[in-house]
Amino acid sequence: MLQGAQIGSIHTLKDLGLYLKVGGKVISLPETQKMLQEVRGSDIILDLTRAVDGEVHYGARKISLTFLCKAPKNSWDTIQSALANAIHGQWLRCVFDDDSTWYWLGLWEVGEPQPDRNSITFPVTGTCNPYKRNVTADAGADWLWDTFDFETDTIYDTPTGVISL
Repeated sequence: MLQGAQIGSIHTLKDLGLYLKVGGKVISLPETQKMLQEVRGSDIILDLTRAVDGEVHYGARKISLTFLCKAPKNSWDTIQSALANAIHGQWLRCVFDDDSTWYWLGLWEVGEPQPDRNSITFPVTGTCNPYKRNVTADAGADWLWDTFDFETDTIYDTPTGVISL
């Protein structure tokens, strides 16, 4: 089954005919916000990473996507333009078809397309928050029952917002 992603207001497969290549979704680990301090006059390094609140905090996470398009060549420029206009340089939510109860929030960029004989691939990169968030657990947000999956979604009494690693 072909998989796409809802990035902002556009769905890559339904709206543009772009689907994720097999292995075309790579979600990196988040950057650890390290606080290392060298002690002057010694060979010691102090790890102050957990010094403030006892927790390790994380920075940005990279998400690399490769979308494949098998539309006729004369429509490639139109598709590229529509994709770039919808997501390039914008802070948007991304919901993957295979993980529809969670979303990633980040800044999205469209890379240089890679044309082939009968198809073209569009690389998309997101610099995202370190954690994905639950679609149904956002505080104050109305629930979208039409998209709620009673087999896989979770209803929380109190909003949790994020999941940990």
